[in-house]
Amino acid sequence: MSKPNALQTGPGKAHTATPNDIRLTTTVLSASVEFAGADPICLWMLPKGHDLSPSGPLRLRYLVSETLTEEDRVAAESNATTVWNGDLTSGRGTTSVASGVFPDFEVSWPARTERTSGTTSPEELLAAAHSACFCMALSNVLAKGGNTAEQIEASTVVSFVPGEGVKAARFTVRGRVPGLDQAAFEDAARDASENCPISQALKGNIEITVEATLSNQG
Repeated sequence: MSKPNALQTGPGKAHTATPNDIRLTTTVLSASVEFAGADPICLWMLPKGHDLSPSGPLRLRYLVSETLTEEDRVAAESNATTVWNGDLTSGRGTTSVASGVFPDFEVSWPARTERTSGTTSPEELLAAAHSACFCMALSNVLAKGGNTAEQIEASTVVSFVPGEGVKAARFTVRGRVPGLDQAAFEDAARDASENCPISQALKGNIEITVEATLSNQG
């Protein structure tokens, strides 16, 4: 693993950075990091005369240079906890998320199967996660094609059949993307629906469909 001072290889020199280098750079050199892409990176050293001291102004840009091995990749972990009391049909549970971004909430079998107002379910939480993941993936697909979206609005419906499980996820997405036509937007939406990380996790187990509408007029 590279040491922090390995980053100071001299003006104009290149250094192949590991994920640990990213953390060390932001800590030791007080760097503001631009991270382009999830794949590994090449750190291009700063121009001659730039202040490399920890207190000096420093802005580093990471550029994709080679593929990280699985061992090099650092997983981002998310954590949630549910405490359940009783049996399936009459019991109740309370779910909390480690981030604290929203309050603890109750889960139950009736709420899951009847979907009454003011209650949630694992499938609703899955729909929320899938919608967010899809929007991120679609914005990336569009940007890589040279088209930055002004706005993407996606709703996701996840279908659950008691005794059978989760059966389908249906996306409905509207977007404002200057310079793009309807056909290209549909292609990008289809790509995102198939390849966003949550779709990849569900692929082969449920049906995933998308209906995309470009609304550049307003």
